[in-house]
Parts: sequence; C-alpha cells; structure tokens
Amino acid sequence: MIEASHNALEDLWTIEDWEYPQTRMVHLMDVIAHAITRFIQSKSSTLDLWKSPYGQVEEALSKGVSLCERWVITCEQLTSVDWPNYGPHKWSGGPYKPEHAINVKNRLKEVLSLRTLHKQLTQLLSIKEQTDMKMNKSFDPFTGLNPVQYNPYTGTKSKQNESGAISRIFYY
Repeated sequence: MIEASHNALEDLWTIEDWEYPQTRMVHLMDVIAHAITRFIQSKSSTLDLWKSPYGQVEEALSKGVSLCERWVITCEQLTSVDWPNYGPHKWSGGPYKPEHAINVKNRLKEVLSLRTLHKQLTQLLSIKEQTDMKMNKSFDPFTGLNPVQYNPYTGTKSKQNESGAISRIFYY
C-alpha cells in the first residue's frame, strides 16, 4: 500500500502537461496518512491493548509503528530528494512530514513502552509482590480509552493517564 501510494504521488507530481499544486499534494499526503492510521486503528481494535497477551500486542503495535514510519519516510524522501530535483516542477520549501502519522506512531510507541515496562516488572516481581503492588490494576487509568486514537485532546488526556499508570506501578 505504501509503495503504491508512493508511485501514485510520483506519477501525479511528474505529469508533463500540468503542475499539480504543492498545497494539494500536502493535503493528499495527509489524507493518505489518515487512511493509514485508521487502518492501524481498525486492526488494533480487535485486541484489548491493556489485557491481551503481550506478544500479540507487541506484534500489532510494532506493525503499526512500522507503517507510520514508512509513510513518513516516503513523504520525506519525495519532498526532500526526488521532487526538489525534478526540473520541470520542483518542490519548494523543506521536506514534508505528515504530523498525524508521526503523532500516531509516537502514541503506539508509548503504549508499547508501557506494556513492555509492565511485562518486565511482572517478570521481576514475585506473585506476592505483584499482588501487593496491585499489578493487575496498573492499566485501570486507561479504562474506556482507545489508546491508539490520536487527536490533540487525546494526546493531553493520554499523557495524564500515562502518568497515573506509571505512578500506580511504581508508587503503590
């Protein structure tokens, strides 16, 4: 999907009889970024990211991070290497990086980091210590939230809940 989008954008930018406007190209790259992140969200919605087995969660989130990174790299390459050097229709300004894909990628990494920390702690603690620290309630602050959904509001809310989860893990 990423390669096909890359090729389509390349073909659109290099049409010989017409110059596709740069502002519309930025918008098109954003539309594709949103489509990719919605795909990731729909795929990860089949899992409870806080209670499903760690291996399944790690695999799903890692694939999502990879897709977002590949799209950001694609946009950056097109707008910093390919198109600024395309004689008939040069890209002006710096490289474009789709912010939404970057933010979703960062969110996926945050969730994976929390799950990894929790897994490592439970492996180090005895059953009694896990019970005393209420490790089974570590992710309660995230109840009712879709952790892979991102917008400016959920970005702030997630940070608050992340702080609550970390303090619940470390300061029982």
